[in-house]
Parts: sequence; structure tokens; C-alpha cells
Amino acid sequence: MSESAAETRVALLTAPSPGAIAVVALRGAACERLLRGLARHRRGDGPVEYIDGRPTLCRLVVDHEPVDDAIVCVFDGGRQAEICLHGSVRIAERIVAALTRGGARHVGADEFIADDEADPTIREIDAALARCDTRRLSRWLLHQRAILPEFLRRHSPPGTWDAAERTAILQRSRSAMRVLRGISIAVVGPPNAGKSTLANRLIGRERIITSDLPGTTRDWVQERASIAGWPVTLTDTAGLRATHDPIEDEAIRLGLQQTRGADLVLIVLDASAAPEELRARHDAVFAALQTDAPRVRVMNKCDVPGAERAAALWTDACRISALDGTGIDALEAAIAAVLGLDLLREDAPTPLTPRQCRAIGLTLE
Repeated sequence: MSESAAETRVALLTAPSPGAIAVVALRGAACERLLRGLARHRRGDGPVEYIDGRPTLCRLVVDHEPVDDAIVCVFDGGRQAEICLHGSVRIAERIVAALTRGGARHVGADEFIADDEADPTIREIDAALARCDTRRLSRWLLHQRAILPEFLRRHSPPGTWDAAERTAILQRSRSAMRVLRGISIAVVGPPNAGKSTLANRLIGRERIITSDLPGTTRDWVQERASIAGWPVTLTDTAGLRATHDPIEDEAIRLGLQQTRGADLVLIVLDASAAPEELRARHDAVFAALQTDAPRVRVMNKCDVPGAERAAALWTDACRISALDGTGIDALEAAIAAVLGLDLLREDAPTPLTPRQCRAIGLTLE
């Protein structure tokens, strides 16, 4: 052992900066005692009963003051725990400080993850937790932390997988590795289709200037967003059109370059345009794209009179209003399905590194 068996350590696994979530990890002999002093039932002051590996919703109390509602997951018979908080830096600091006052030793995330007692799969999941920035991803990783190590042990040395099992596991693994590597989505389309309004809607705040004037977006803008709870990087690009403005022309060229490395392209069109004009704009965008990445057609401004005329052009298109939010949930579900994120169920063990796949006899192409 690298540390005393009696020692209990606490670490903030996520970055010490504002975000959607924060994860505080606890390991050691005093883990259960420290949790009893910190966590209460969400309703009432009674002690929380934990089931090993099962996330439990709790209320965290420090100095008799409710601080946050959090998801707590206990492992290893009560010797380890992970506390998933809302992403306020101050809240995370208060929880770490309270656990430190209770007797835990505060260590950095690197030292906590590098513990030589930890299963390599646990270390890999903890490293992913340290980088994740949405609540859904952190919750999924916590579930994998509880079920994946035993799944890998049960199937190692590698057994025989039938074709359906092999395909299902590899599809989930590819999706998991994609989201942990970082998903890139490019938003393209003609001017005034509402690309920037949609990007702001998905980002969750007014990050990009919007205007009815063509050419307002003069450069591609990149920002983190959440799609169906999964983290992505969204790139809004300049509207595609013929122009004599050298600055706008360069902005369009640079925006198209950004599509090359995208995992998915959202093609945003103005559904209120005349059908023949809409088809011409659609074909021009498709011809200009410099990627073979999957594409999702988005018919925006479906709340504008006359938009129903475009419905027959592409029956597979997502019909939305970026302005008032109509159809956004369905669009996010469609994006998640194209990227395979809908395969990442919390109860389905999913190898999330090539090493984990090799351990059970599966190879990613």
C-alpha cells in the first residue's frame, strides 16, 4: 500500500472552475463516518442507506445548513464514495473543506487517481470524470464505475462473443469513446436561416450575435454546449452565399474548413422560404461541404406563416423554431441517435478505452 490503511483521502476530481457538475471523491476507512456527517435524506434529516454501486440522491448539509442536492455513489463496501454536485466552485470547496475538517486528507485529483490500489478500469473512469462537464455524462460514468470492472473481470480471459453481442458492445464503446474524446458539431447553412439563434439556444445563452442582416457572422464561433445532456463542441459558421466582400468570403472559407473535422453537421434552412428557393439553397450548401460526416437537416422558423410548404421537401428533416424552442428536444434526440449517444444506457456495461475492449477480446477498427 502506498498510504496508511487507516487514512481517508478526499479530492475534487473535476476542474476547479465553474461548470455543470463537480465530482468530489472520498476513499478510506472513515468514508462511511464522513458521509453520515454530511449527507441526509433529500426529505428529512434521517441517515441515508446506501446500496453499493447504486447512485443515491441526497441533501448535503454543512454546519446545519443545506448546501446542495447531490448524487452520492458508494463503492467497495463503504470504503469509497463519489459525490456529484452542481458545478459551483464555492459548493465544491465547502464540501471538500467539511470532509477535511472531519479528518480526511485533501489531495489533488492526480494523486487520488494514481492510487496504486485502484483497479486500472477505475483509474480510467476517474480520469474521465475529472474531465467531464455535464451532469448526464458524470452520472453515466458513475454507473460505469459501479458495473464495468466486474463485467470486465467476468469476461477476462476473453470468452466467445456471438455476433450480436460483439456488435452491440463495440457500438456502445465507439459512442463512449467519441463523447469522451470530444464531439464536434458544425452548424452550416445560408444567411438568415437562424444558425446563430439555434447555436445560442443549444449553448443555453446569448453567445453569438444575431441579426436579420446577411453576413452578421463574420467568423466561425466555437462554444461548449449540451445535447440531450451530453457535452459537445458547437461551431457556428458564416452563412454560405456568393459574395463580393473579401472578408465575408474568407469567413465562409474558414467556416467550411471547420466542417472537415466535425463528427456531425447541422444543415439549417429557413422553412419560410419558397420551396424552389429553399431547394436551391439546400443543394448549394451540400455542394459546398468539405466532409463526409453525418448530416442532420434542420428546418428552422417553423413558427412563421408559410413554413408548412417546406415540410414535403425532406420528410426526415427536424422542424424547429430556434426562436421559441419548438422542436429543440426532438432535434437533440435526433442528434444523439445519429451519434450513437442513445446507446449509452446507465445499466449497460460499456468499455470506454481500447485497453478495456482488448481485455475482453474485442478490437476496435
